[in-house]
Amino acid sequence: MEDIKLSDGVKLPAGTHFAVASGPVLLDSDNVPSPEKFDPMRFYRKRQVPGEENKHLLPMTDKNHLHFGHGKYACPGRFFAVNEMKMILARFLIEYEFKYPEGDGRPKNMTMDENVLPDPEATFMVRKRTAAEMNPRFPRCTERSRTSDRYFFETVSLDRSIDELLHLDRNSSKAILI
Repeated sequence: MEDIKLSDGVKLPAGTHFAVASGPVLLDSDNVPSPEKFDPMRFYRKRQVPGEENKHLLPMTDKNHLHFGHGKYACPGRFFAVNEMKMILARFLIEYEFKYPEGDGRPKNMTMDENVLPDPEATFMVRKRTAAEMNPRFPRCTERSRTSDRYFFETVSLDRSIDELLHLDRNSSKAILI
């Protein structure tokens, strides 16, 4: 590795870790109206503006959306990564029900370098949905789903790996946490 000298004379020593603070850009009210408010339709509405139909999608980059880099340094695997994230999220939403323990809400954000994460010490509750809940079109599944032992939640910590959450006892809806 070698030191890098920028055109303005700034010297970056070899091995220096640096990152663009994309969080403040994404939370800038000049770029996003009411950024602190959850609005699931925000980017959909932006795409309804003529000429903006193909912008404001997760894998697309510009100076205000730097989560995958930008320009010639944009992540070449970002389209694949976004599709993988969608499939994982869809599986979670179809197969599991999540909620916070009674009296708890969303954990506070933590920052690590340029990353924003939920508190890994926080807990949430997860329950595997029954076959009838996942696909109510199959009436043969409804009788099995009426048993009361299938309606309970397992409290898990956010620091558990996804592999642990997906290791399930197929005879019940309980997540087995190894």
